[in-house]
This record gives sequence, C-alpha cells and structure tokens, in this order.
Amino acid sequence: MQKERYRIFMRLSCVFCCTYDKLTCWLMLLFVIILLHSRE
Repeated sequence: MQKERYRIFMRLSCVFCCTYDKLTCWLMLLFVIILLHSRE
C-alpha cells in the first residue's frame, strides 16, 4: 500500500514539475517526503 501511494505521489509530482517552476516543485517534493517520513 505504501508503494502504491508513493507511485501516485511520483506521478503527481511529475505533473507539478511540468506545470510549475522546477525549483518550487523540488522544494515541495522535499517537504512532502519529510512529512511522510515523520508521520511513520
């Protein structure tokens, strides 16, 4: 289940990277990854 969520997340992040500024995108990605890790 964790892997599936991660896959969806990666797909969303790809869309974000195409839509928004790349730097902003990577900062958001880092932030979300940190959040996910801290919740576990």
